[in-house]
Formats: sequence, C-alpha cells, structure tokens
Amino acid sequence: MKPLLFFIITSFLFLSPCLLFAQAEGNDIVYLKNGSILYGEVTDMPETNSIKVKIIGNNQLVFPRTEILKIEKTGKPSKLPIQLVTEISFLGGSNNSAGFTIASAYKFCSWGSAGVGTGVEFFEYQVLPVYGDFRYKIFRGNFSPYLFGRFGYSFPLSKAQVNDYSHVEYKGGILAAAGGGIQKSISEHISLIFAVGYRYQKLRTVTTYQYWYSGNNSQIDERIDGLNRITVSLGPLF
Repeated sequence: MKPLLFFIITSFLFLSPCLLFAQAEGNDIVYLKNGSILYGEVTDMPETNSIKVKIIGNNQLVFPRTEILKIEKTGKPSKLPIQLVTEISFLGGSNNSAGFTIASAYKFCSWGSAGVGTGVEFFEYQVLPVYGDFRYKIFRGNFSPYLFGRFGYSFPLSKAQVNDYSHVEYKGGILAAAGGGIQKSISEHISLIFAVGYRYQKLRTVTTYQYWYSGNNSQIDERIDGLNRITVSLGPLF
C-alpha cells in the first residue's frame, strides 16, 4: 500500500467518530460534583430522591441528587464530548526534525480526555505514528495548563533503498512522549494549545550486503536507534 494512501485511510478511521457522531441523543447535560459531565436524557425519580440518565447505547445510570451539581436543559441534541487535536511539532536533538499529528479524543469529564492519533514525522526517515493520546487539564475555564502522554508505534513511510551491493529496509519502532502545555479558548468550540515535552522514538534499520565477488554470500546488519528529542508543539483544538 502506498504510504500516502495508508496515511489518508488511517486518518479517516481516526476522525470518523467526529464525523459520524457529531451529536448525541438526548438534550440534557448533567454536571456531577466529582467533575464528571454526562450527556443524555434525564428522568426524575422523586420517590428515591435520585435521577436517571439515559446515555448513548440506551445505557441508564442512576445518581442520588446529593451527587448532582446542576442539570442543564439545552433544548437541542447535545454534542458528544469528542475533541480534535491537531499539532505541528518541532523535534530538537542531535538532528532537528519536525512533524504533523492529528488525534481524535473522547473528553470523558471536564478535566481529562483519551483518544488515538496519527500523522507524519521526520527522523532518520519518514514515519507514520499511531498512538494513544491522554490529556489532563489542570484547571477548569478558558485558560489552563495541562499534561499529556502518548504511547504507540511508528510505521516506516520511506521506501527501501536498493542497489547492486545492498538492500536497506526501514522497520520503524515504538514511541513514547510526555510533557505539559497551555490551553487557551478563543471561541466556544476552538482552543489554541502550546506544549513542550520529551519524545522517545525507537527506529530499526536492516541492511543486507551482497558480496558478488564471493558467490552468494551476504551479510545482514541490524541497527537500532533510540532517539531522544525535546518537542515544541502548537496547534488548534476543536
């Protein structure tokens, strides 16, 4: 499969939750005192001094009123708490490089989100990262610092290099990242994010040397690079 086509298909799969589930059933928003936010249809249960919330998938949750901070009636289908994170990153190290990533994340409460992401990054060769993305927003409101973490695997996009004497094949490797940043809301649905962090990337390269002068003898060398980078990222969050 062509690397560009693979990138397009992978990106579509990650973004499809945002495209297909832009709105959730129900028109109520329930804020719990522990910071969680629920979207669904609220039914009052006065006999037990509690409420029942019907959420996506026809699942029903019951909460005592003592755990409820407030309930909002929006009058229209409420949006699913799904956010789209796009970032352009500079990766500084012994050899500077850059990358572009995009992640679709589920915001499961007012302070945390988890999702999956992909993109294109440049190291010794081009790679396509596929990773889990986790974020923790420290404060509520329009301006807040946050922490993030990533873990996944990078697949090679660069083609194998072949000549009469050698065959160089790129294998990719695991990735990990962690850091912190600042999130600033500029409208109801858009925020700007700026982050600084640490990035580890493992890359494996296999080179096969052909010695034609000595018959069919060949030699295989495997090189494993563990790259450490400081990342500076900027982008919008939708």
